[in-house]
Amino acid sequence: MDYKKILAATAVTSAAIVVPVVAQAEETTEIEVTTNGELISETNSVFGKTIKANTKIDDVDYKYTAYEWYIEGVKVSTGTEYKVPISAVDKTVKLIVTYVDGEITKKMSDTVTIDSLGKAEAKFNDEDGKPVETATINSSITAKGYKVDTGEVVTGFQWYIVDTNTYNFELLSGETDVELDVPFKAQGKQLLFVVSTKQGNYYTSVIDVEEIVVEENDTKFELALNGTTTSNIDEVELVAGDVVSVKNITVDGGNNVKLTASQFDVKYQWYAITKEDNKVNSTILVKDATNASFTVPADSAKKEYGQFMVEIYISVPQIEFDFMYPVFVGNKLAVSEILETYITNLVDSSSKAYQLDIKAPDYTDDMTLTGFMRFKSYVSFLNSEYEKLSPNRKQLISNYALLQEANQDVQAFTKFYDEYKKFVDLKMNFENKTVKHADLTKKFATLKTAYNKLTAKQRSLMPLAGIETNYVDIMQEWLNKSATSYDSKDYITYKIIDDLNKEIVGLLILNTTSEDNTTYGNAYLIAREYDMFPFESIVEFQSKVKTLTEEAAKVDKTFQPLIYTSVLKTAQTNAKKAQAVVDKINLIENAKDSKKKASAIIAANKLYDKLTALQKSLILNIKALTPEETDAQDEASEVVEELRDLISGLKDYTESTEDLTLTIEEITTQYKLLSPADKKQVTNYSTVAQVKKDVKAADKVVKAFAAAEKLEDDANTIDSDNVKGIISKLKSAKTKYQAAYKAYIKLTPTVRILVDSSISEKDLIESFDIIIKGIDTEIDKLSEVTVTDSKASTLIDEITKFEAEVTKGSTDTTVALTTLNSLKTQYKALSSVDKKKVYNYSTLSTINANISKAKTAETKLQAALKDGSESKLTTALTAFKKLTEIQQGLVSKSILDDVNTALEDIQDGKTDKSDLEFMFETLAGEYGYEDVKSAQKEANRLSAKELKAIKNYNAYQNALKELKAVESFIAKIDKLGDTPTYSKKQTIITNYNKLTAKQAMIFESMDGYPQIISEMIKKLTTSSKNLNEFIGSLLVSGQYDLKASFNEVPEVKGEALSFVTSFDEFLAAIDSEYKKLDSKEKKLVPHYSIVTQAKKDSKAIKSVIELAVKYNASSVDSKGSDELKVQWERAFNKLSAQQQSLFNLAMPGFKK
Repeated sequence: MDYKKILAATAVTSAAIVVPVVAQAEETTEIEVTTNGELISETNSVFGKTIKANTKIDDVDYKYTAYEWYIEGVKVSTGTEYKVPISAVDKTVKLIVTYVDGEITKKMSDTVTIDSLGKAEAKFNDEDGKPVETATINSSITAKGYKVDTGEVVTGFQWYIVDTNTYNFELLSGETDVELDVPFKAQGKQLLFVVSTKQGNYYTSVIDVEEIVVEENDTKFELALNGTTTSNIDEVELVAGDVVSVKNITVDGGNNVKLTASQFDVKYQWYAITKEDNKVNSTILVKDATNASFTVPADSAKKEYGQFMVEIYISVPQIEFDFMYPVFVGNKLAVSEILETYITNLVDSSSKAYQLDIKAPDYTDDMTLTGFMRFKSYVSFLNSEYEKLSPNRKQLISNYALLQEANQDVQAFTKFYDEYKKFVDLKMNFENKTVKHADLTKKFATLKTAYNKLTAKQRSLMPLAGIETNYVDIMQEWLNKSATSYDSKDYITYKIIDDLNKEIVGLLILNTTSEDNTTYGNAYLIAREYDMFPFESIVEFQSKVKTLTEEAAKVDKTFQPLIYTSVLKTAQTNAKKAQAVVDKINLIENAKDSKKKASAIIAANKLYDKLTALQKSLILNIKALTPEETDAQDEASEVVEELRDLISGLKDYTESTEDLTLTIEEITTQYKLLSPADKKQVTNYSTVAQVKKDVKAADKVVKAFAAAEKLEDDANTIDSDNVKGIISKLKSAKTKYQAAYKAYIKLTPTVRILVDSSISEKDLIESFDIIIKGIDTEIDKLSEVTVTDSKASTLIDEITKFEAEVTKGSTDTTVALTTLNSLKTQYKALSSVDKKKVYNYSTLSTINANISKAKTAETKLQAALKDGSESKLTTALTAFKKLTEIQQGLVSKSILDDVNTALEDIQDGKTDKSDLEFMFETLAGEYGYEDVKSAQKEANRLSAKELKAIKNYNAYQNALKELKAVESFIAKIDKLGDTPTYSKKQTIITNYNKLTAKQAMIFESMDGYPQIISEMIKKLTTSSKNLNEFIGSLLVSGQYDLKASFNEVPEVKGEALSFVTSFDEFLAAIDSEYKKLDSKEKKLVPHYSIVTQAKKDSKAIKSVIELAVKYNASSVDSKGSDELKVQWERAFNKLSAQQQSLFNLAMPGFKK
């Protein structure tokens, strides 16, 4: 239906329509239908206008008897006027007029169609601003985005309710805004939104409203008892004065619509129900009980009202919903009467003593608890039940004072019970010799005080707790006897010793190198980089050692052997030695220059190397000793390297004596600045002394030549007329040259090179002849004497040539001796004058001495070859090596080769000394057992003298000493056997801790033995400790707990008595393990008394189990069953709490 079009069409303010009326289908007469005096056209918009029928047609005045208006055939009005409603929009309106023409009654009619209104095309949003297609009641909607024709001005809005069944439109008075709170009466209908304009036009939009549907289950309500909502109202007990009320009624209209209280009606009617034997007898209407709340009448008990009912009538008039809900209230036997009975049963009526009589079906009885703890729990339960009651109900409990008294008595007895348990624990420790008798007596005094405060009724709880009523008297007598039967000195706790030993061993790190290989005692627990240890310094470590030493001193002397005091003493010594190194290290930072700093590092390192592995572990700032990370040490190393290079360069003799002297001075100066340790690193420093000696000898010759040269130069400066003076100077120069030359000839070839370098002559021997001949020529000229090729000149040349051959090693002793004798014969043949000219004759004496020494060495070599022994060959070769280079050159090369070959043949079957030297070098650093043994095997092939000549021989000797100590220690381990005693194991561990760093290094490299020590440390007290802990696990808080231990014995099968048998076997197995320990180890099992007590407990529960088995086998309702139950309860209550816990393990399913 297009309402907008109809509204728009009816918006015209003035129009007229001529409605033709049919008269009896035979005559048509026209009448006028006007609005505001104007005719209405056949199709027009007269929405909201009043139209009239003008009966004066063609000036004929008929008698009009009726006017009828119809919309779509439905009669909607009578009379001459009709206001066109909005329901006529887009429909046909028909007017029928009845009139009388003479005596004939006629009718005339006509129709007109009402145009639709304009379309506003509005959209609708809910109260949250979200678009909606339908509206719901109790919410608001807003029209958005409506439209009108261009140029028109909106002047107002109007909302209508449209009944789609009757086409009736209801104007919502006052709703003239775009927002509308959807009224309840619009449910299931439509809302019409009309926009009017200044131009008189109307535009519409329509939205459907959801229909409200309420069914029986769409209503909810709650019932409250005395203001508290109660879900099980039909089960509670009601007493006079209780107020029952219905509240929070809600009605769900579907589509998440909740009706408000004003949109539905509620009525109430309350009824009382009498009961006989819990069966409904009759229902009685309670007069005037028509409200939501109802108070239980005071005479309810008198009238035997056992239950009430309320009928709740809920109706929704708008949708014709009407339903009645009957609700029953109260249907339970009076709790107060039952609770009174439970409270009364707490006390035995005859003895007036507390009893354990649990009757409450809602209480869960924990049979694992002792009798008293069960009683205490039951009293707590009754208290909670009482607190659940309303004030009216609480007034009905007549014996509440008895429950209050039970509460007070339980609290008082609990204090005594706590003291009792403390005393029992202390008594056990006393029996285990871990507590003084005086301390136990003091605790008993506290227990006795708590006992004296108990009333007779409170003491009646003692049997329930498994405590004899005369327990205090019994314990007093026992204490008096035990004061003399127990050694008061044996109070020291073995646990204290065990804990103390753990702390002592805890000073050491147990370094695990593999899953099964643990190395013990490598280091102390002291902080270093990236580690988290308890001690930050040696001072803290020493403080801990001191504390442990003081604690150990407190232990009775009887038990001192059980404490690892040797570890503490070793730790004290180690800390002192480590601190001495730390003090040295601290001096490094205070060194004034790099040289002194380097010396300080070397000194600290020297002291550090003497420490054992354990002592070294206490050094935290060890990096200061590491050369790679210390600038001063680096500089010292650089100086050493530089000196070695300089000294090596000295041997070349490529410099002059003057330059060499400066170099030697520089080397000597730097060498003096080195530390003793660094000086040892300059291994070639002995060369400096030899070079000094060579430089001194060479310098003497150089100076002699310089003096001769000066005399020669001086001769050239003398006036030429002074011939005698010139000749004198030249002769002095010649003499000087000859003396210098003789000294030069005596020098070694190496030193001669130094002389040659100093005087810029490549070969002074060759140059010397030229110099002398030049001087002689000059003298002869001045003396007018001619020098001829005499025999002297020839001899000079031959001697010079011979000397060159000897120096170059191009001859041997045999040839040289022949040549020497020949030259001597030639010399003897000369005249005295010519002999003086042979200036180099003295050279033959030097050559003769060299030949003699070379011949002697050669003879020794020949003799050694003939002997063939290594010692002879070595001695002869050593003598040869002592010769000068010239002398060595004269020895026969073939003989020398034969000697060397012979020695090589001998050495082929002997140890390679270079290999042995490498082995010894290894022993100077980090090494193991096999390194020492291998070196020892090879060294045994050489003589002591030969070994001493090998570098690092001292390191080898030291390694042998360390090996001997380790082998002695291993021998002690081997003697232990398969089952060493505690004392022997402790001695071995003590000796192990005394091993030096080198000894520990050898030991740790050996197969098997480190693992033996590791296991020994782990298990030093393991057997006794494990057994002690195992036995201790049998009891938890004084109760037997076999979960962690009993599974290690054969599985228990069968009945309770079989359990006892298996338990006894279990205790026997523990006994067997205990007997394997030695006397000292047994002292480390203080829990053994638990086994002794367990044997007694096992015996004690056996008879109680037998009674329980008989009770289970008896008939439940028989008299004999009751008697057995009483007997069992008496027997069970006599058991201690500890024994009761063992019984519960034996018969876990037994219902008491």
